[in-house]
Amino acid sequence: MKMFCHTFFRTTCGLALQVFALLMLSENIGLAAPQVEYDITPRVLHVGEAASCSITVRGVDNPPTPGLPPMDGWQISMASKERSFSSGAGGSDIAITFRFRLVPVKTGTFTFGPFQYALGNNNTAELPAIEVRVLQPNQQGVQQETSQADLLFAVLSSSSTNLYSQQVFDITLTVYAAQGVNVGRDIALLNMPSSGISLQQFQELGSSREVVNNSIYEIRRFRAKATALTAGTFRFAPTVRLSLLVPRQQRRDPFSERFGGTFFDDFFGRHESQPVDVTPPPLEISVQALPIENQPPGFSGAVGNFTFHAQVRPSEVAAGDPITVNITISGDGNIENVSAPEIVAGNEFRIYEAKMVSRDIDLSRASGRKVFEQVLIPRSADVTNLPAITFSFFNPFDGAYRVLKQGPFPISVSPATGVVSHVVQSHATPAETQTQILGSDILYLKPAPSRWQNGSARSWYRSKSFFAIQLIPPLLLGLLFAFVRRRTDLEQNLAKARRQKASRVAREAIRRAEKALSNNNPRDFFEALADALRSYFGHRLNLAPGEVTAEVVLAALLRGGLDEQHFRELEKLLARCDEVRFAGDTNLLNAADFSRETLNTLHELLKKCEKIRV
Repeated sequence: MKMFCHTFFRTTCGLALQVFALLMLSENIGLAAPQVEYDITPRVLHVGEAASCSITVRGVDNPPTPGLPPMDGWQISMASKERSFSSGAGGSDIAITFRFRLVPVKTGTFTFGPFQYALGNNNTAELPAIEVRVLQPNQQGVQQETSQADLLFAVLSSSSTNLYSQQVFDITLTVYAAQGVNVGRDIALLNMPSSGISLQQFQELGSSREVVNNSIYEIRRFRAKATALTAGTFRFAPTVRLSLLVPRQQRRDPFSERFGGTFFDDFFGRHESQPVDVTPPPLEISVQALPIENQPPGFSGAVGNFTFHAQVRPSEVAAGDPITVNITISGDGNIENVSAPEIVAGNEFRIYEAKMVSRDIDLSRASGRKVFEQVLIPRSADVTNLPAITFSFFNPFDGAYRVLKQGPFPISVSPATGVVSHVVQSHATPAETQTQILGSDILYLKPAPSRWQNGSARSWYRSKSFFAIQLIPPLLLGLLFAFVRRRTDLEQNLAKARRQKASRVAREAIRRAEKALSNNNPRDFFEALADALRSYFGHRLNLAPGEVTAEVVLAALLRGGLDEQHFRELEKLLARCDEVRFAGDTNLLNAADFSRETLNTLHELLKKCEKIRV
């Protein structure tokens, strides 16, 4: 009993003392005035080394995270948040320390502060100015400082700043790093234009050393192929994200020092990667549309510098026998969009669709070779040659169209060789030999089954249904062959696949226009009409999205033989759609424009265009 009382008394006294200590602690914390300590160490360092900025707050239980003002030439990042507790004769103290990592990328003298730090509850701390000096890399001691020029910068350049639509060009990124600035292998280009320019993957060309402003720089170059899709002015103001290799902050390790330190330092690495953003000077590129003037007939959108070769074989055939035309197109430019030139041979030949048989294009899709084959069959022996074949392209370096010509190709066509039908006379049927049964040498043990003797049951395999069933497997095989051949043809002939897709995509847009008409929404109505026209003529004429303009479409239809009335109606409808879409004022609409009659006109125009060969 005595032992129990003694234990209970000690436990009760211990709990009371703890409660009293907590009350005194909370009282001291509540009464303590907020204090803020601000420091940066070291205050003299080299480019690429890291400094530590610490802001310690006392007297505030949960202070907000401070924000350091941005400083040109420095990479600032949040490192850690630490909470510490101490007690002494003066009472208890809770301190919260915010640490920031500061990495300089240029030399000079920089001043951080003064600035205000809002602690909450109407409490604001005034943080003083701290001066930090940055020296050249690997510089020992405090020597004469260099100029304020960046020791790490980048330049973005283009092979040409005045381009044409669908032209392929080079974009080169050059990164300059002063001696002692270690740049990692990872480089990313951010904030590039998202539309109007198609950009391929950057490939590193290699590194070299050059002298710039009497200083030696390590230079790395990266190049990417780009294609201008639409006309306009494009401004490149990207951010180049690099990885800077800075010395790792290491603590003193007696075990490592005892064994020399070199092996363990090299094993765990003496450097760490720090992301750095560099902004090169802006680059502006002007893109203009391909000229309509002097555009040769049959131009299909090839832009670049190409060579063209055609071969006809065989040159001696009989009427009705096939002739194969082998067409090879190679060069630099938008080779992906190049299609086989049209062969205009008149009614003297039966002409089949060209198909691509070989494709050799580099990874940048800016140069290569395509081989096409097209079959023609002469209709009569009067044919003496195959007309010349022309391939046209636009040369952006000369700013002019070029037409390459092969032929005409002489051929010799002989009359069709007919097969003379010979009547084969059959021999006279010999007189049947009379057979005389001399005796019954063979005796059947069992008579023949009755169903064999039934003539109607024996002839089931001669019925029409039996022959119809035999035709099903070859019919299915033929359908499968036709399906596979059609799919392969569409995969190889993109222009044909797009032509077949034109009506379907236009119908989808027209359905949206009908819905907008029923909802009395004129803006969506004309937006759907414009989408129907753009999508239809883009696929029908095999145009890129940026090339579908009223001028291009109308010029192509006029060459295809569209009559004057429908030409004017289509021109008016295209102009009205652009006026509503780009002017943005639907109050200018007439009731006649926003009606079912406009949809009917669109239906009639698309049906008329389907009959035109463009």
